[in-house]
Amino acid sequence: KTQLTKRINTLRLIITKYAPPSDSNPTTSYIANVAAWTGIDADTVLQNSNLKAVAVAIIHEEQGSCPYGQDVINRALFLARLTSTPYPEPAA
Repeated sequence: KTQLTKRINTLRLIITKYAPPSDSNPTTSYIANVAAWTGIDADTVLQNSNLKAVAVAIIHEEQGSCPYGQDVINRALFLARLTSTPYPEPAA
């Protein structure tokens, strides 16, 4: 099952769980940045349709940018069973 089905289903809950302040993470600003970049309130229950934007925003927060193309993001969401739309294998 995905985390969204386990009640870890908002930006605040996801980011607090995986980037907790107890690990010296800037959790409050992390949540604020991802919420601002996605336009999703930190306490709104996420839908699968939000996850692409959330993934890109989290990667941006972690890396300073998102170096992955949309094909990689789409494939990752499919392989994580967060979308039912199959995407083609990346070109070799």
